[in-house]
Amino acid sequence: MHQLVVLLQTGQLKHPDLMVAVVAAAGHFLMIAACVYGFARMHPRLRQWTEFVTGGVLSIVYFAAIIVTTGPQYIGLLKRAFRV
Repeated sequence: MHQLVVLLQTGQLKHPDLMVAVVAAAGHFLMIAACVYGFARMHPRLRQWTEFVTGGVLSIVYFAAIIVTTGPQYIGLLKRAFRV
């Protein structure tokens, strides 16, 4: 996000590779919001909401497991990102 602020303030971008992460994160948040919106329009019951949220939590846990097992060099970055 810092690089985005620098780009907006100065018009220059020293690390364009970091902008890929900003675009990817924005796309993911947009996709998550669209999924929640679309699911809510189906008027789900409590059990369906539970399954929906459980699926989301499991996908995050799976992502963290992938990072821990295949990219241990990124564990510190994950901790900083989530302030753990």
